[in-house]
Amino acid sequence: MTRNAARFVSSQPLQLEGFTQQPVPYGGLSARLLSDDALPRQFESFASRIVAAVGREYLPVYRMSDGEFIFMVGWQRPFVNEPLLLRFRSWMLRIGHHVLRRPSPTMWGEAYADSERLAAIQRLETAVRHVASRGILAIYFMRRGDRWSEEFFEPVTSWLDDRRIELTPANYVPLYFAYALMNGPRRTELYSGRRILVVTHLNPERRTAIERGLRMEGAAAVKFLPVSASRAMFDDIDVAPFAGRVDLALVAAGIGSANVLMQLEPLAVPSIDAGITIECLIDPERRLERPFLLDDDRRGRTS
Repeated sequence: MTRNAARFVSSQPLQLEGFTQQPVPYGGLSARLLSDDALPRQFESFASRIVAAVGREYLPVYRMSDGEFIFMVGWQRPFVNEPLLLRFRSWMLRIGHHVLRRPSPTMWGEAYADSERLAAIQRLETAVRHVASRGILAIYFMRRGDRWSEEFFEPVTSWLDDRRIELTPANYVPLYFAYALMNGPRRTELYSGRRILVVTHLNPERRTAIERGLRMEGAAAVKFLPVSASRAMFDDIDVAPFAGRVDLALVAAGIGSANVLMQLEPLAVPSIDAGITIECLIDPERRLERPFLLDDDRRGRTS
């Protein structure tokens, strides 16, 4: 089997229609790609594939970035000096785990005890293999001017090699493709008139804000399926009440979204690890935190 790292044949600047006012962050942002086709055409192919499946076909999309990478392969020494704030955060996490004997935390607040870690990683492996075979892995294999997170490229592709999970043009896209679809010009095709299921941790305030945000995007109906805030990798969910009643599922469950996505297959609809996109419906200011969360149209209306 050709090693996954060797499958990447081009690196192109991440520039997409509808995001022309996008600031150039971190000294530039480029994507590692498995095809030398122009990046905008690759995005349009991805977006059209998801839109065509809405209401018709199970198509899971799982995003993988630094939180997932650290969970999979552990902390890796950055290619540049880690900022002091990140080093301090890392030290505090280690104190919490080793000195206070607390469960191991992930980057985004999930917590798994040492005795559960092997089972959690096995579940993640099963889920990543499932998504690779049935859908799309949206992975942060980017190049930035400050080289942030580049140290994970070789370890993560090797992790996939060891488990015989092959990346192909059909099952891999840059992580920001998912952001651009859910927050850019083509989001109308995704949301307008659709019955949307949101799978995330809930309280009354979150539920109200998420439904309001999706209704503003044109959703015909918004349904909810709650999962735990910190242990979604071990959640078992009942999707039977939603069969035939939704067109699209959006999941925000951290690393555990992988486990949730597998269980949504009976719904036969695209199931997208939406993450911060859901949080942006609750707090629109968060659109300023990352690229491809704020398109030109929305930026123009708020400027």
